[in-house]
Amino acid sequence: MPAPISVGELVVMRERLAMVAPASQAEAIEQIRALEELKAASAAAQAVATDQLATYREDEESRRGVPLGQRGRGLGAEIALARMDSPSRGSRHLGMAKALVREMPRTLGHLAAGRVSEWRAALMVKETACLPAVDRSRIDEALTGDLPLLGDRQVASRARALALELDQSHALRRAEAEIKKRRVTVRPAPGDMAYLTAYVPMVQAVRAFATLHAQSMTLINSGQADGRTRDQISADLLLRRLTDTTATAPGDTTTGSRGDVALTIVMTDQTLTGSSDRPAWLPGHGPLAATIARHHVAEAARVFYRRLWTDPAAGGLVATESRAREFTGQLRQLIFLRDDVCASPYCNAPIRHIDHATPHADGGPTSQANASGLCERCNHTKQNPGWTHRRDAATSGADARAGTDSAKNVGSAGGPSGDGGLTVTTPTGHIYRAARSILPARAPTPPPPLSPDAITAIRQRFGSRPDVPDPVFKKKAPARNGGDATRRSGTGRNRTAPRTPGPGDDPPG
Repeated sequence: MPAPISVGELVVMRERLAMVAPASQAEAIEQIRALEELKAASAAAQAVATDQLATYREDEESRRGVPLGQRGRGLGAEIALARMDSPSRGSRHLGMAKALVREMPRTLGHLAAGRVSEWRAALMVKETACLPAVDRSRIDEALTGDLPLLGDRQVASRARALALELDQSHALRRAEAEIKKRRVTVRPAPGDMAYLTAYVPMVQAVRAFATLHAQSMTLINSGQADGRTRDQISADLLLRRLTDTTATAPGDTTTGSRGDVALTIVMTDQTLTGSSDRPAWLPGHGPLAATIARHHVAEAARVFYRRLWTDPAAGGLVATESRAREFTGQLRQLIFLRDDVCASPYCNAPIRHIDHATPHADGGPTSQANASGLCERCNHTKQNPGWTHRRDAATSGADARAGTDSAKNVGSAGGPSGDGGLTVTTPTGHIYRAARSILPARAPTPPPPLSPDAITAIRQRFGSRPDVPDPVFKKKAPARNGGDATRRSGTGRNRTAPRTPGPGDDPPG
């Protein structure tokens, strides 16, 4: 039996792949196929290593007397970091590895031989997840002959059909479990668009889609499409029903009332006034073109301004501290805006918790510099034994740029230290770093001052009152210590309209 391959040998193999240089079209096709088979074989080897890691961890925790229900906590997150992936996917990688190695050896064999892709192996695991190990192995055996010849949809449908044939009750239990997971999500798309996705029961989804389709065709056939396609009309009808049911489209008889929704957009004063086209930022979703951001502000029913001080070079918010143990009020809102998404490496899930990187019990301050915006899963994972989080001290200006060239290569994530990012250490001693989010920062060189007429026009356009100090345009007081603006903190408010509470604000008394 050949000796196990070492990490060093894997690194050499990876480096040799950079030398791929086909000499002809035919050889290019052959190399593409060979590399695809190599990807599949690597996925199989990765599954074996993942399952072995789970076995080692289970045995170690068993010897330490860890209760059975608590063993393996945080292991999915460790695998995710090693694979440069999100924690939720790390748990799926762990479950798939266990299923392939322990219950579906024939599918694993096809994967190791490069006859099926990792995605098709994942479909086999997914479609048999509701079955006990014995029935899952039977489906693995039944499809072993045809599996290399099937496409994605065929793999999924055949595995699902065999699962229903073996035991319909498992499928019914899965349906009952899945209906509890119904939800609506949104994620960014190119061109300042987004995907609004509803995870709902199939029959209701098909009925809703058919209704939109039928009403779209009614408008088209009656000549009320206004040049729009069927898909465009369907999207317009859907949004109208969700956001403004009092203003109906032609042929749409739905009635109702519209509810106000707060939308936070972070932009520089230069972007707001039109003297810069630096992108704005929609917290939790990403950049927004300057012109589109200004349009949203101009069209809003009510506008509330909050001033945030940033370092022009590094882009970070200035420090704000609290003597309390919990992150509340404006400090909490500050972290939501600064981190944008979960601060853990590769996670990017919505922020649910604001917590101390260095625990409060260990002397960690309740401050912006020691705060991390985390999803619920990552915050719970960091409480497990062997996990530590540390916020690097942020440098600004030339110091931040100089530190990039001499960056210390830490863990798989790498990246420069001293940028205010988060460093995570796992129970195995591996270190991973995540760069902090960069808010839109004002240009280092200010533009020419606006004329009084221009300022008055902008205030009128966005609803400011002359008798209330406008925090966006008012003159800054001289800064202390040589005018270091990064030492100043606080927010300015324009109370021209009732304020809609943000996600980090305290509830009204």
